[in-house]
Amino acid sequence: MNFPCCAAEECQGIRWDCRVSGDPFYVDTYSSKAGENGALLFHLQPGRVWKGSEGTDLATVIDKYISIGPVRNIG
Repeated sequence: MNFPCCAAEECQGIRWDCRVSGDPFYVDTYSSKAGENGALLFHLQPGRVWKGSEGTDLATVIDKYISIGPVRNIG
């Protein structure tokens, strides 16, 4: 069960049997440059990817629905 990040009155309803999204949540960008002392410095810039494939839990909560799907990783 996943809940959208919105006020309760903005919630569109419930979608059942949503499959787990395999879509990435973030795409990171890395860069490097030489620092003042010549040491190599790395910079990480995370970028949020906010879309999911149709029928997935991620796409459902983005559309402001509560997502309910089966749990298969217990046991």
